[in-house]
Amino acid sequence: MKNFILFILITILFSSCKTLVPYTESLRQKNGLSTEDLRNVQFYLSSDVNLIREANGNTNKIVSGKIKTLNNKEIEEVLIPSMTKGVFIDTTKTGKLKMSFSDDEHTLNFGPNGKTSRYVILAESWSGTQGTVHYGSDLFQTKGLSYDACLLVNVKQLLKIHRKFKVEKGRKL
Repeated sequence: MKNFILFILITILFSSCKTLVPYTESLRQKNGLSTEDLRNVQFYLSSDVNLIREANGNTNKIVSGKIKTLNNKEIEEVLIPSMTKGVFIDTTKTGKLKMSFSDDEHTLNFGPNGKTSRYVILAESWSGTQGTVHYGSDLFQTKGLSYDACLLVNVKQLLKIHRKFKVEKGRKL
């Protein structure tokens, strides 16, 4: 009897969990998701995305009556942790998804990269596992395992989208 109750509790626990799967083109087609539908889907990030940007600037300063050029180095680093919620913003001309994981206008592009059908982070260029991506109006370099980050979706949420349909019964004269 104890085993049966334990089994029931475990079943309830796992059935209430989110069923997150990688977002793919076949998943989109299978569920018939339009661009408008994507605006109502909650996306998640599969793994951490680390972005780094180094900005060098030269400033002139007068020191002891001489003009000195000071080299400034500013490093901006952005971390988007795994399982961060994201929203679909728009598509690019080439069909990439512009996704936002912040409250501002910063977006990252995702799409299949030819090696996988999963929608992974896309870069302007890659050098090994380091890519150059647009984030906001600046170019950043990806760090670590960011190259493998993909979009996840809750399958149960997708199923809810398609339960909204109506069958017309017709009209009598």
